[in-house]
Amino acid sequence: MIDPLQLAVGMLAALFLPGFLIVMLLFSEMKLLEKLLMSVIFSIIIDIIIGVYFGYDEAQAAATGGLNYTNLAYAELTIVSCLLAMLLIKLAIVKAKTFLFKDKVQKKNGNK
Repeated sequence: MIDPLQLAVGMLAALFLPGFLIVMLLFSEMKLLEKLLMSVIFSIIIDIIIGVYFGYDEAQAAATGGLNYTNLAYAELTIVSCLLAMLLIKLAIVKAKTFLFKDKVQKKNGNK
């Protein structure tokens, strides 16, 4: 029997988190409901791509080990880690720009 906590974490990891990171990376200006919907859509697209990669045909399945829990978990973790790193880099760049150009904006507005 599947543990409910394991099921909840798995559903979150497979059907929400990768898409949410993509939405935050590319579309940070959206409303909350739009972000949630797009997150689920992008996560399903990523899951389909992972499934096609690991089980496209017999030769591909033999080369990659096929669709199994280990391959799917590693693929999800790799994708989520890369997307999280890109999002953190984006946030650091935005923060650095606002910090570096704060003086120019204040002078332009007449504030000191």
